[in-house]
Amino acid sequence: MFAQFLRYEDPLCLGYRTPCLPAVTVALGVELSMLCRDIAPFSVGPRPRLRLGFDDAYEDSPWWWVCDSWPVGSADPTVATPPASDVPTLVALGRFAPYSPEPATRRALAGLTAASYVTDPERPHNVLPRPCAAGVRNRWTDKPEPFTDNPCPKESEISWT
Repeated sequence: MFAQFLRYEDPLCLGYRTPCLPAVTVALGVELSMLCRDIAPFSVGPRPRLRLGFDDAYEDSPWWWVCDSWPVGSADPTVATPPASDVPTLVALGRFAPYSPEPATRRALAGLTAASYVTDPERPHNVLPRPCAAGVRNRWTDKPEPFTDNPCPKESEISWT
């Protein structure tokens, strides 16, 4: 079964693997070793974290059974420990991020006590090329002090003419 997975991995690009473009090359062994050693042993199944509508698509992820055939052991539990620091940190998010929604990201990074969050109200991910987020990043880089309010709170106006 594992050999079939390796041979026919293209269907997994639809929702399970993001680097499946022809221009992107990955070392599948490294990818599986990281998943099966550093992530899977410390993860509960995806079902409890999903919202209505996603259960059918992600409940039986093939990644979990692949780890049964990829004997890399389990990493030290400290790899699953959330980060903790009082160093100023800028976290840039997209309001529509499917894999890292803002509430879950804030919970995961709660130990970063000096974190500042900028959330682009219109994007799912890769928000830094957008003018507001890029401006916030540039100002924060010059003066990395925590801020509490989202500096990019409004959507841009859509011109219908």
